[in-house]
Amino acid sequence: MTAYRKRMFRGAKIEDCILDFSKMAETAEKDKIRVNEDEAMYCAGMNAAFTFVVNRLAREFDYSRGDEQMVIELERLKVMFEKKVEESIKQSKENIGIQVDDALIDQIPEEAKKELRKIPAEFQQGMFEGIALSYEEVAKSIDSLLKTVKKKDTESIEALIDRFKESAEVNRKKANGHDQSYREGLFQGIVAGYEIAAYEISETYNFSA
Repeated sequence: MTAYRKRMFRGAKIEDCILDFSKMAETAEKDKIRVNEDEAMYCAGMNAAFTFVVNRLAREFDYSRGDEQMVIELERLKVMFEKKVEESIKQSKENIGIQVDDALIDQIPEEAKKELRKIPAEFQQGMFEGIALSYEEVAKSIDSLLKTVKKKDTESIEALIDRFKESAEVNRKKANGHDQSYREGLFQGIVAGYEIAAYEISETYNFSA
């Protein structure tokens, strides 16, 4: 578990405690009006105690402590996607059959290899160029977040993930799914790139993609 995830795990646990104590304070406040005088004093004391704990936890725990590690992870992700752009462009210029033979010769059944070799060159080119386009946009978006957003928190990361998921859906509607043309490969590649990006970022910050 990374230092960032440890911080976030600790933050989540403390947030759970805050919520639990808040509920107990609320319950004690409600019970106060339903019991006798002695018990009401006890409930009032419990309410005050729980409220004090909630306020103390909220004040003492600094959720921005994970910000520095979050920035480090964002910078790493930006570099990773920039490299993926170069890799995808390179793959767009190579025959997929050669790629299969070179990289996965022992991992793919022969029948599957035959099917992959049947993929038209224009579809393959479009697919990898689409992936490169989405990765390029992902890297730019991460860079923009690093430069323009003052506080990098879970909300800003989740907003980034949501934006990539939305972009995937927008481009999914542009693909018809019925042919293997350059255009079809392009949009399928764009969709795949954005979905992979959303997954990678979610995994990095331990979110549910």
